[in-house]
Amino acid sequence: MCGISGFNWCDTELIREMDNRLKHRGPDGEGTYVDDHVSLGHRRLAIIDLSENGRQPMSNEDESVWITYNGEVYNFRELRVDLEVKGHRFKSKTDTETLVHAYEEYGSDFVNKLDGMFAFCIYDSRKRMLFLCRDRLGIKPLYYYWDGSRFIFSSEIKGILEHPIERRINPIVLNEFMSMRYISHQETIFKNIYRMLPGELMSFSLEEKKLNRSFYWDTGGIDEVCVGWNDAKNVIEKRLSDAVNKQLIADVPVGVFLSGGIDSSAVTAFIRSLDKDREIKTFSIAFEHGDQVNELPYAKTVSDLLNTKHREFMIGPSSFQDIRKIVSSFDEPMADPASIPLYHLSKKTSKYVKVVLVGDGADELFAGYDQHRFIGLHSRIRKIMPQRLRSLGAYLVRLTPSMVFKQMYKYYDDLGERGRERIEELLELDNNFDVYFNLYQAFTDTERREVLGGSFRELDFLRERKHLFSDMNQVLRYDIKYLLAEGYLMKTDKMTMAHSLEARVPFLDHELVEFVLGLPYSFKYNRRMTKFILRDILKKHLPKEIVSRKKQTFHVPIDRWIQYDLKDDFGGILSRENVGEHGLFSYKYIEKVFDRFNRSPFYYARQLWNLATFQIWYEEYMIEYDPG
Repeated sequence: MCGISGFNWCDTELIREMDNRLKHRGPDGEGTYVDDHVSLGHRRLAIIDLSENGRQPMSNEDESVWITYNGEVYNFRELRVDLEVKGHRFKSKTDTETLVHAYEEYGSDFVNKLDGMFAFCIYDSRKRMLFLCRDRLGIKPLYYYWDGSRFIFSSEIKGILEHPIERRINPIVLNEFMSMRYISHQETIFKNIYRMLPGELMSFSLEEKKLNRSFYWDTGGIDEVCVGWNDAKNVIEKRLSDAVNKQLIADVPVGVFLSGGIDSSAVTAFIRSLDKDREIKTFSIAFEHGDQVNELPYAKTVSDLLNTKHREFMIGPSSFQDIRKIVSSFDEPMADPASIPLYHLSKKTSKYVKVVLVGDGADELFAGYDQHRFIGLHSRIRKIMPQRLRSLGAYLVRLTPSMVFKQMYKYYDDLGERGRERIEELLELDNNFDVYFNLYQAFTDTERREVLGGSFRELDFLRERKHLFSDMNQVLRYDIKYLLAEGYLMKTDKMTMAHSLEARVPFLDHELVEFVLGLPYSFKYNRRMTKFILRDILKKHLPKEIVSRKKQTFHVPIDRWIQYDLKDDFGGILSRENVGEHGLFSYKYIEKVFDRFNRSPFYYARQLWNLATFQIWYEEYMIEYDPG
């Protein structure tokens, strides 16, 4: 895994500055290529072919085609054999060089042959063209700046910010972050800086200064699959096993993030089934005083069963001391508290291995989230209860035993007064789209209008996605395209790469994804059980206590931290003086949240976390900025 960067003019010093800003992504080497038309940079994290032959940017034989590349293409050896038959000569054993020659042989269509995770830029000097690509699922990030004249790209926004560009906050994106806690828009929090989307291709003409965008893959293009239950199980098991096998390829030590849930346990079990004698290094993390959310006993059960070399780590409120490093690693505001344990787990794991396999993607593929259960229940309620009765939300919630809601959301009892009001409001909604976004929102539209005041904007682009919620399989496709790519995968990439650790995701093998998304929803969610078919497959690989477990959300006890250990920290971060630096938030609303916190700590902790992470981000990226 690596860091890439570049721009459409010649400046040797500036491209090196971009490289240095991405050193955490590639501490093993650096390289640049500069001519009269482009500057390309690369930071290397050596995983395959550790020799100097793997140095980038890398070219073809006559140096007419250059590449700077971040990722892993798992089928590069098969592609290389075909290319050698066609006369291409190789000087390294890397997947990088395979991409250069595949572009020469097949043109831009070669991306359809790639199996892996990647983001890269190819410079074709004869055509005076830059060709950029991001992998199908968005596992690897790529950002660019375009103002009609200057074209700049980088693995991380901080690389682009090495250029003297004006830093202006995008108000639409600010509103999306405040609502959804992450940013899924093509635009970023910075005006004129964009993200390449999953499955996107981009060409930039250096002479015409013209940018063209297209997509070679999208979840909307996946066809339904007509197959029986047993055949579906066999295909999933084979493809998942194959995915794990090829993602173990490395010339450095490989480990697994083992949480004790069925996803990471499945990955570990398939590694063991592939090699009975392999030393498997597994790593887990948990919270001090977090018995309700501590999964270490389950991880230990799996480790003992599969005979792994297991290491456990514990963190507490003191881990918050690294919040500025964490926020800085994201470049944009990101309010998922799970970034804290992931950051520390990555930091500790990087001392032992250079690559980890993770269970990301299984929840989106197999309907594993709380919202999938809640939307399903809400759909059944809509069918049997007219809207006029559902409008009596408060009365219905009071009549419903709390255990019903706890089956869908383990922490229902901790929601408090305001959290239960939100449940009442949800019952009155009339379609999957509204239910989904109201479940996710940290701030309702009314609350967001109150806290943002003049910075409030309607999120019309989210409403334009309403057609994607016609059925539950469509909801899963939405989760894959937006929530997974720009929320969870971005989090995994930034937190692991902050410590020069490469994360691989077997569940996101694109052939496996295409097959599972094409299956009927009843294969994934059935009998009130999430991941239905995956659990059935895993019965022969894992003990019943693991296979039958309900999803344990990686719940960071921020409500407890704010209430007891970090009360002064949050009060300082969100002081009137600090918030007044940007004037984007209503301090009156912040005072209201602190006042109501003790009555609904679990609910308002999410809002305080949003506000605090934005405030820290603003101080890191905006206050220190000198436009002069």
